[in-house]
Amino acid sequence: MPATRLKRPARLPVLPASTAQAAAYRAAVRPLLAELERLVEQLLADLEPALAARDDAADGSRVRSLLSRLRGVLARRFAPRNLERWLAASLGRRAENIERVAGATLRSQLEALLRVNPKIPKDAIATTLTKAGEARTTARDEWNKENTRLISSVGDRARREVAEVVQAAAAKGTRIETVARQLRERVGVAGSRADLIARDQTTKLSSQVNEAQQRAIGVDRYVWRHSGVRTGARPEHLARDGQVFRWDRPPPDGAAPDSGVSSS
Repeated sequence: MPATRLKRPARLPVLPASTAQAAAYRAAVRPLLAELERLVEQLLADLEPALAARDDAADGSRVRSLLSRLRGVLARRFAPRNLERWLAASLGRRAENIERVAGATLRSQLEALLRVNPKIPKDAIATTLTKAGEARTTARDEWNKENTRLISSVGDRARREVAEVVQAAAAKGTRIETVARQLRERVGVAGSRADLIARDQTTKLSSQVNEAQQRAIGVDRYVWRHSGVRTGARPEHLARDGQVFRWDRPPPDGAAPDSGVSSS
């Protein structure tokens, strides 16, 4: 059944944009990236004499030893069990902030509804808020698990790419200046990947929390409202403004409000 278009109703308060939360996410991830950069610079300092004497078998062994040490440090730093603790101490707070904003938004929506229909029992409102709170907490916990995996993947990818650069340099006799440039580029890629995750995941959490609390209280559909920012907007997203969709029957691309994911 095609999406229907309703007459534009009175606007209720909506979930605010998560730009500030994305910035907070990036700030929380920055110490991990700074440590990655420090480790790579340390590796370069140790590699220079080994690569300069690349005909010496002992120096080839030294290169392998340096790589093994770096891989071990990165594996420990980005291990899921360590990241879980870090997420709880940093990103967990960001997730709680988004959850709180969603709860406050829902409360203001219900208050607006009460002004339209004051006969709604107040205990029904209280029950609704409780159900929504439980759903938001579940959505936040699932988001924390997914972000542990995503941030861990940044370390995994960096570890593989650094090893590839160094092993190729040892085999081909690449100059240390070239190796330094290539390794620093890999660190930059890791930073870009972390920025991408920050943008996507804060937006996704807002969407997931919003959907979870709405479905928990029996709201099974939503009206697509475009932000109005046309720069970079997808034509199909602009065309959906005012259309009604079910949560379990999203548009063909699977997108729901505030759930867009950038490509890496």
